[in-house]
Amino acid sequence: MALGNPEKLDFSFIKWILWDGRKKDTKVLFRNYKHTYPEKVIEFKNRKDVKTYLVSIKFQGPLGYTG
Repeated sequence: MALGNPEKLDFSFIKWILWDGRKKDTKVLFRNYKHTYPEKVIEFKNRKDVKTYLVSIKFQGPLGYTG
């Protein structure tokens, strides 16, 4: 979270996670981004993919989670 932006879990956020954020239109939109800008989109299937990518770009932050 950014400074001054407290983390919160409220109804509108839960609603977005469960219903609004995962609509077919949204999936199509992201698929179009991936097709239109393949050099700018990186798709990860799991945490191991994320960790492998971060290591490949020589990320300097913590990689302490298991994946």
